[in-house]
Amino acid sequence: MRRARVAGFGFLLWFAVTAVPAHAAAAHLVIAEVQVGGAAARDEFVEIYNPTAAAISLEGWRLSKRTGTGAREENLVTTFAAVTVPAHGSVLVAPSDSVFATQADVAYTTQSSLSADNTVVLYGPASGETRSVVDLVGFGTVVHREGTDAPNPSSGQSIERK
Repeated sequence: MRRARVAGFGFLLWFAVTAVPAHAAAAHLVIAEVQVGGAAARDEFVEIYNPTAAAISLEGWRLSKRTGTGAREENLVTTFAAVTVPAHGSVLVAPSDSVFATQADVAYTTQSSLSADNTVVLYGPASGETRSVVDLVGFGTVVHREGTDAPNPSSGQSIERK
């Protein structure tokens, strides 16, 4: 995890997920930490964690965000290239124009960004015309969430799932 890098940008807000859903357990990747903004609005990131003993390729996966009502969804990463999440490791995904750009393993492939009252959604690779939701985390007032939605993180602060 990248706690040492993130710690300078504010404290971590911890919250628990009530249960691991079957779709997350099957894919073995989770959205571990999210920051919505910092000194600049685009100072945000999403950390994807692999709790297994084997590396997992993200090739063909997608990372998106949904508005609080769920009425609109936008891609952050349309399709991951050849990126691997190491065993018991993580990858950091951030905009190329953020303070985290030099530390990111993957840059957003769109100009979309996170804001308060969003849900971050990690999709597995496409199977025909469909994609499965592997994990999601909602914060603020949202309709799509796993368990209880987390509070919106303050500027420069992140939320982390344990």
